[in-house]
Amino acid sequence: MPSGYYVYRSGTNNVFVFLRGLLQRPKDLDPPQVMAYPLNQFDRTMKTKDWKKVPNFPAPATQGAGEIVWVNPGTFFDQLPGVLDKVPPLPGEETTYTLIRSVLDAAAKDPQVKQILKETAIAADKDLIAPLFH
Repeated sequence: MPSGYYVYRSGTNNVFVFLRGLLQRPKDLDPPQVMAYPLNQFDRTMKTKDWKKVPNFPAPATQGAGEIVWVNPGTFFDQLPGVLDKVPPLPGEETTYTLIRSVLDAAAKDPQVKQILKETAIAADKDLIAPLFH
């Protein structure tokens, strides 16, 4: 790998990269020289992106003292199957995934089970998560 490049491995297409750097001058921001792309697109040329043309998405709703609400407990179990599909289990997690999927299958077949899951998620958010933000 040429100097100045770093390779980070991810088992999925979902990756978070947190960068820390020192900017001496505002011009250091234009253009950004940080790019992330799959290794199979590496062709030994510097890739750039015009970040001014990237769509702007509004900030998520906040909770408590300005905290971002990452999970909506009312729709958590509706979204969970898609997350499990995108993030395969690591070695040793297969049984856990099977158990979770069996509960999701039961909820898909029985509206009462689905309602109990939804109510439980909402109660857990209120009674367990919300106090963590205080």
